Amino acid sequence: MNYNLQQLKKMLGRRYRHSLRVAATAGRLAFRHGIDKKKAEIAGLLHDCAKGMSAVRGIGLLRKNRIRLSRFEKENPGIMHASASALIAMKKFKVRSAAVLKAIRRHCFAGKEMSDLDKVVYLSDLIEPGRKLKGIGKIRRMAKKNLNRAMLMGMEYKWRYLIRKRLPVHPESIYLWNELVKRKSGK
Repeated sequence: MNYNLQQLKKMLGRRYRHSLRVAATAGRLAFRHGIDKKKAEIAGLLHDCAKGMSAVRGIGLLRKNRIRLSRFEKENPGIMHASASALIAMKKFKVRSAAVLKAIRRHCFAGKEMSDLDKVVYLSDLIEPGRKLKGIGKIRRMAKKNLNRAMLMGMEYKWRYLIRKRLPVHPESIYLWNELVKRKSGK
């Protein structure tokens, strides 16, 4: 991997420390669950590298590179940075691992066919130690034990926020929720 932490720090500004904490959290969770630690750390480090980019600029970058946004992403540009971050990770930081790029793309919303690496990055973004959110400790503890149960808890936590703000829930998140509930109940 070819990346310069100073370059990343400049791109991320105040989010740089968050990304370092997400990378460390992802590495620890990955190790605990038998997932490639290095891939988790890279995805955690680069997951927000396009976060400071305006929606117009991000969409332009994705279009220029022939990356299609889903209808949901177009209607909710706040999550567009995930796809743009994956593109920047590939182009600027020379990430070649499809699994790492997918985990970066999927860190904003839970969805269909999430790998354990995707789950680790999604959860790490939510539970990294700098997050001082009420009730997050339960999700942190569960993430050490069971990724799928932690995903259910994390999704519920995020959905409560979305519902309070009257924001839409990604349709793929609803799909994953249903799949995880079925597994938990043994169906």
